[in-house]
Amino acid sequence: WRGTHSTRSLSLGSVGSLGHNHYPHQRACLYAESGSRLGVSAPLGSLAYENGGCQVGQLMAFNRVFGPETSQTEYYVQTSKALVEQLVQRERYEGVFLSYGITASGKTYTIQGTKESPGIIPLALWTLFGKLTAKGEGAKGGGTGAGTTKVEISYCEIYNEAIYDLLTDSPGSHAHVHGKRPALKLMEAKDGSMMVDKLSWVTVGHAQEAWNVLRGGMKQRKRAASKLNYSSSRSHSVCSIRLTDMVSGNMSSRKLSFVDLAGSERAHRTGTAGAGAGSSSHGALGSLGAHGGMAARMKEAVSINGSLMTLGRCLEALRLNQKNKTTTQVIPYRESKVTHMFRDALHGYGNVVLSVNVSPAPVDFDETLRVLKYAATASQIATTA
Repeated sequence: WRGTHSTRSLSLGSVGSLGHNHYPHQRACLYAESGSRLGVSAPLGSLAYENGGCQVGQLMAFNRVFGPETSQTEYYVQTSKALVEQLVQRERYEGVFLSYGITASGKTYTIQGTKESPGIIPLALWTLFGKLTAKGEGAKGGGTGAGTTKVEISYCEIYNEAIYDLLTDSPGSHAHVHGKRPALKLMEAKDGSMMVDKLSWVTVGHAQEAWNVLRGGMKQRKRAASKLNYSSSRSHSVCSIRLTDMVSGNMSSRKLSFVDLAGSERAHRTGTAGAGAGSSSHGALGSLGAHGGMAARMKEAVSINGSLMTLGRCLEALRLNQKNKTTTQVIPYRESKVTHMFRDALHGYGNVVLSVNVSPAPVDFDETLRVLKYAATASQIATTA
């Protein structure tokens, strides 16, 4: 299942995806009550049930609830196409699409998709270049004449709270990428916006070229096997599209970013707790040995959960500040690279969509409930863009 949450008075909306129940012998703890309402009922054995929460069931309101039969294209049109349209139409703009959910809930599939079912990013690229071509502004390389638009893309990951460029040529095998690549610095630009210093921006002339560049970067992303996902992302990735208009020598940029957040997780469920014999690392992380590999996974999990917790604290502080005008809470943007990087958009000077993937399986309920609370908080925050 998939769902959205926002209202017409809000520029910020939260979007969710509710997947298939892989435990058919158990009653689904999440179910679509209607096209805009999600039923939540704590299953026996969950912490929420033991603590007396959601035992009878409650309803959560969303703009739209999408079922598992929803196509990638329909989901994109309903949730993200407007971000691309505003990127093309407005002179200055910042949009952010955040893909969030528990490990193995389908976040990466939603945002990247497959060759047969393209996800949010490739569909956005096709929309972008189609609209630029229709306006006569899709010249390769951007050009310098009036009315031309230069399209650039960047791709980086935030691994253990350090930022790494994914579009530079790999200096070695995946297992040693971060040992040789320098961490990049997050800093304020002259106009006060946040930027990643020395991050590569690649000029592209059409959608397929852009997608090919990004696919190369995806191969460099930090991954490892866990009990919940054989190829679990161990970092947050940020794909950004920047448009620069060149009119009479004046340049104005607008940017749209797609953030694939690493899955929130509990160490005992993903196998990152402890360092038992026979444990090993897989994929891009190389062979670190049982104890070294488990220690690395645990450090990654702490970093991932810490940054997601900071995002939740920022959303809650924003909600409380808008609700109560007499007192102001400090918003901890600087405590996480993700929130610091998108400080301006989160603070209200841009459009933000929070895409939330959730699982209806009872075994996932406690983690899923926290994800839904993120969405509930985000839906109450208004932006000024």
